[in-house]
Amino acid sequence: MAGERPVTVGFCEARARPAFILRRLCWDLLPYWQATKPKFELTLKALTDIPTEDYLYSIEYFNSEIYPPKQLQVSPMKQGEKRSFTIGDMFLMCTGDTFLIIKDVFEDKYQSVYAFHTTS
Repeated sequence: MAGERPVTVGFCEARARPAFILRRLCWDLLPYWQATKPKFELTLKALTDIPTEDYLYSIEYFNSEIYPPKQLQVSPMKQGEKRSFTIGDMFLMCTGDTFLIIKDVFEDKYQSVYAFHTTS
């Protein structure tokens, strides 16, 4: 069930994928284990010229429980510019469908950028 999807967050398009190359190649064959701290590569593409912007990212579980969010500050970008960040290091507590979520600090809701299944 692993999968990425591009979403518009603030003034950027966001995409996420596993930071570990083997996990990218194996998709569903290499499970995410409960009690691990996976890392992801988050790529942001500026849709317009943007000033410094803050984003919050977190893990959301199938029961809508959200891991305490972490902040990512992005320095000014020109339209069309892309930047990649390694994020994650959040403890997977629950088994089941799990989502990497992100939001602009000024938005009301998180958006899912990567979905995966956590197994015990």
